[in-house]
Amino acid sequence: MKTSDYVVGLMFDESLERVALIRKIKPAWQAGKLNGAGGSIEDFDSDDDLIAADVVAIVREWKEETGMVTKPSDWLDFLVMRDIPSSWHVHCFCAIGDIDLLESKEEEKLEIVNVSDITLTRTDVVDNLCWMIGIALNVLKTGRPTFAEVIYPN
Repeated sequence: MKTSDYVVGLMFDESLERVALIRKIKPAWQAGKLNGAGGSIEDFDSDDDLIAADVVAIVREWKEETGMVTKPSDWLDFLVMRDIPSSWHVHCFCAIGDIDLLESKEEEKLEIVNVSDITLTRTDVVDNLCWMIGIALNVLKTGRPTFAEVIYPN
């Protein structure tokens, strides 16, 4: 079975009080909900032997969805989510940037949201977004290269 690989990126403002999110249209299970920007890792994302395909993909996806050009060194990987038996992986990245410069570049719309408004009881966010933001903030606040793996059983 071929593994499907995806990336998602969360960019915060300098104060770490606001985060840029995307109001999703697809896939269907995310429709109408907020999530980070992201998408599939494509075969062409692995054109450089020195830079991993996942970080190349988040740089590409971020530009496609927000118009902002970033570099691989701007992004910190902090989490990978996968299922058992390993048919999909989601590589999660976080960064700090001037999110007020971002623009919606695709049909799915960009929203700047106060981090304090992303709660476990909020129904218009993907289910794991609250704790994903918590892990990302820990990495960004402490500077420690924290990395987590979450496995979803089928």
